This record gives sequence, structure tokens and C-alpha cells, in this order.
Amino acid sequence: MIIIDGSVGEGGGQILRTALTLSLITQKPFQLTKIRYNRPKPGLQPAHLMAVQAAAKIASIDERKAKLGATELEFFPQSVQRGKYHFRINTAGSTSLVLQTIYLPLLLNSPKDSKQTQIPEKQGNEREPHLGDFEANELTSSEIVIEGGTHVPFSPVFDYLATTWNSYLMRMGISIDLALERYWFYPRGNGKIKAIIPPVSKILPIWDHHDSEQAKVVYSAKLTALHNHRSKSDVKKTVESCQHDLHQLRIRSSLDMVEIEDGPVLVLMLELRRVDVERSTPILFSKIADKNKPLNILPAALIKEVHAFVNSGAAVDEHSADQIILPLMFASGPSRFFVSKISQHLLTNIEIIGKFIDRRIQVQGELDQQGEIQIE
Repeated sequence: MIIIDGSVGEGGGQILRTALTLSLITQKPFQLTKIRYNRPKPGLQPAHLMAVQAAAKIASIDERKAKLGATELEFFPQSVQRGKYHFRINTAGSTSLVLQTIYLPLLLNSPKDSKQTQIPEKQGNEREPHLGDFEANELTSSEIVIEGGTHVPFSPVFDYLATTWNSYLMRMGISIDLALERYWFYPRGNGKIKAIIPPVSKILPIWDHHDSEQAKVVYSAKLTALHNHRSKSDVKKTVESCQHDLHQLRIRSSLDMVEIEDGPVLVLMLELRRVDVERSTPILFSKIADKNKPLNILPAALIKEVHAFVNSGAAVDEHSADQIILPLMFASGPSRFFVSKISQHLLTNIEIIGKFIDRRIQVQGELDQQGEIQIE
């Protein structure tokens, strides 16, 4: 059994989610202690508990021992079964994070006649098989419906899944059909998302190049403002401020204002695209208004992230790096990408991945600086 200390690195919920994902794929059990040890409310919160229950459900595991607030978990995986699943968090816990826990086990088949996914050893002059060679012998797609929060703090908003995340997956040969059926926000959890996940026989690697000539790179931005009707004038001033800041960065922008019935005063999302590259990956940045903080701080916080990304010359943003590295561990060849900022989140994820998979990951660069990631 793999033993994991949940207080290592950033000590958050991703340690749990990554362990669940890899346990289901590799069929290796694990014991996790000190769950979310470095968070204000340690232990399993509703979305984390649902991630455990969802992982158990798709593998027909009885996981009634997992309880709200629990700081320890033992997980014994069984074979994943594709099908139709409906999960309800009952709070505004992130639907995105639950989906990201279970999508990879559902789309991958283990190699034929093997219960445990391994990197096969090279013998003689034979071609070296890769972890990405899978038998897609059951061509049934899975249909996943998750109810909870769709746009909540400290987690990917649905629009990020539909743009940035899905674009990266498509580069890897993964096609997931995503639909937002109902918005919902903190603290209530009545949002609803749907995902159709077909199986794949191979995951393609990504091999990116660093763009050293940033002066020649041209970006455009699409701003989307989800706002309630109570603060139209303040929202308008905030959005105009953001557009002004983008203009200062020589980034042309368009605006889509969407009025919502309930939720925060403003969810501000910025989809950044390279104009000079055909079919470039859109990078979505988002900020959600905090009722205890002034609305006018949102543009500065958003533009700060955009500015850092643009100046880095990297193709992958800080938040996407630790999300794409997981499927790339199962790709059919080596991968390389440049990230705008090496986060503790990313380094922690790499550490947990190493407990399940024997595949070398090289990180070149310092914490909180831009860097290069290679998967051999």
C-alpha cells in the first residue's frame, strides 16, 4: 500500500484527487493521512468527499467509511466501469474538481490482460511500448452529471474547463463533450454540468517550444462578466477599468455582459488567445468578487496574472500545468512544455504522481518563476 502524507507541499485537496485518479488507473491502494492539513478547515469537505464517493462509485467500491471532516482515508481500487453517473455535492463545492478526479480513469482502459498499469520494459531491439498504449476495446462513452458549484473561488470555473482545459486535452487526442446546464455560485450549490467521456486508445504527447521573441507575439482577449442586476453601475466601471488595462498591454478586447439572477456581484473572466498562431490554446483567467472586498480590486488582480503570463513567453499558465501533467504521464511518448510560473501546487502534484508511476519528470526552474517541464 502506498502511504501518503497529506501535509506535504501545498497540503491541499489536490493530493487526494491525484491519489484517487492514479489509484484507479494503476490499481494500487493507498493510505492518506493529514488530509488538507494546510487548509483553514482541514479534512474532507463536501466537494472532496464527493470526489472520494465518485471515484468509489465508478469502480463499484463501498466507500461509506469516508466521512465529512475525516483527515485519513484508505482506498482499495477495483476495475473502473464506464456508464452513466449522477453526483450531487449538495453545496457549492466545485463540480469541476470532481470531474477532474474521475475523467482520466473513465477514458483509459488498462492494457489487455493486465490489472495494473505499468511502463513495460524494453527487450532487445523491440520498440519500447509507452504507458499510453491502451486497449479501447469497450467503445462505450461515459455520461457524467455533477451538481454543485460551477463558478466558485479557488477552483476552475466551468468556462476554464470548456476552453483552456478542453483545448489541452484535444491536443492529447482526448475529446470530452462538456455542457453547462445551470450556473450556480457560492454558497448555494444548484449548478449542473454534464460531460460525455469517450474512451481513448492512446494519449498524445505535447512538445512545446519557448517563444523568446515576445515582442512579436500578438494577443486578443474576450472579457465575460457574469453579474447580478443589483450593481450594474459598479460592474460597468470595473469592466471598463479592465479593458483600459488590457489596452495598456496592447491587447485588443471584446466584452460580453451576462446578467445572472443570483450569485456574487461579479465573476470576471478573460479568455486570452494568440492572434499570430492558428488554433492557439485559449488561456482563461478568472476572478470572483468577494463581498468583503471592494469590487475595483478585481481588474488589477486579473491583469497581474495576464501580464505575468504574457511576459513569460510560456505556452502553459500556472494553473494549467499541474492539471495537464497527469494525462501526459500516460502519453505515448515524451512531453515538454514551458510554464509561466512553477507553483507549489505543481511540485506537490509531481511528488504524488511519483508514488504511483515510475516515469521521470524533470523540472527546470525555481519555485514561483517560469520554467520547463519534461516528461521522459
